[in-house]
Amino acid sequence: MAGRKITRNNLKYLHEINETKNLDERIFEAVENGASYHAIVKGNIESLKDFKSPITNKLNWRLFYQWLDEPTKNFPNGKRDELSRIRENYQQERSYELAEQVLKIADESDIESSTAQMKTKNQIDARKWLASSYNQQFRANKQQTNIQININDLHKQALKDIEEI
Repeated sequence: MAGRKITRNNLKYLHEINETKNLDERIFEAVENGASYHAIVKGNIESLKDFKSPITNKLNWRLFYQWLDEPTKNFPNGKRDELSRIRENYQQERSYELAEQVLKIADESDIESSTAQMKTKNQIDARKWLASSYNQQFRANKQQTNIQININDLHKQALKDIEEI
């Protein structure tokens, strides 16, 4: 298929860049410093401007994920797991920093006017929201049990039980 040939050529090009310009290290460093996958794919990271297809001169999601899953000497199972681990570490550290900021803002606030009170509340709420969004993936990995209770069915069953007595 024609598409596979283009993809193979793109991956070959990215491997050549990796060998000469340490692309893996730069991507890991960018994610370690808080870069999102979206920013990497859209080319918003200055140090990763050469992480793109030589044909279209840009990167797309498919090529990005194929590059992540491509086995290399250092990563025989692909780079996705290692990059996810680095990203999770960053997000966890960032959520702790935000929690500390919330405490600092709350402790230092001198609430004399309603405007200052509202500003402090907004600062705290924004940081709490961001910290919880970073931590959502950690909660998502834990299994949850959903229980549904239908009151009508319970009521009908209780009436049947009463009739039997």
